[in-house]
Order: sequence, then structure tokens, then C-alpha cells
Amino acid sequence: MQEIAKTPTYTLIVDTAKNRIYCTVTGNGFVWGSTFAQDWEKAAQLVTKGFTVVTDVSRIPQISREWVELSGKIQRMLVNAGLAGTAEILSERVAKQLGIHQIGKITGNACYAKEEIFTDRQIAEIWLDRISRNPAT
Repeated sequence: MQEIAKTPTYTLIVDTAKNRIYCTVTGNGFVWGSTFAQDWEKAAQLVTKGFTVVTDVSRIPQISREWVELSGKIQRMLVNAGLAGTAEILSERVAKQLGIHQIGKITGNACYAKEEIFTDRQIAEIWLDRISRNPAT
């Protein structure tokens, strides 16, 4: 695994063996002037077409519209780089507040790549492993 960024607000790691990018947002607030988008661009250069992403935002107490919009921009960049699917991990409370498909509807991600919302990381990994083996399903 290769660490791309480790900041007080997020970590970004690439597992080239799995062809997967992992992002964990710490919940310590988010610095909007950060290099977050640039770090994602670096990570995308280390994976190959058909890669998958795990984004763990389960420590964020509330998902803001700004976060969803930034996430959508990054998702579109990743789709252009060959993204096969994204698993978003939310806390159960936030997942219930947003509704299961609201993030994709706001950002338009659903029409670009497979995207699911989970509250359990292990289940998210299993889902992405299936996508990695069967990208057409």
C-alpha cells in the first residue's frame, strides 16, 4: 500500500495489488483550501482502468452539501481515469438522514460508475471485490 496523504482531516492510500483507493475522512473538520482534489489525482495515476474506491466518511457527524459537491467532482475525475465502482461508508445515522441514494442523485454519480452506500466496511469490500472480478455486472 502506498500512502498518498495523511492530514488531520483525511488519509488517502492506494493498494495497487487490489487496484483500489482508500480514503478515510477523520471527522476533524475539513479544510476546504487543502490539496484534497490534487491528492486524488495523484492516487488515480497509481491505479489502472477498472479500479475501485472505498471512501469512509463514517466519522463525519453530518454530510454537508459542499462535501457532496466536492465528492461529485472527484468522482467524475475518477470515472474519466477508469473507475469501476465506489463504496461510500457512512454512519448509520447519516445514512438514514440522507436516504440510501441521495448522494448519487445530488452529484450525478449514479450514471457514471457503480456506487453504493454502506454502513459496514467489510460488506463494502466484498461488494467492490465482486465489481473488480466482474466489471460488467
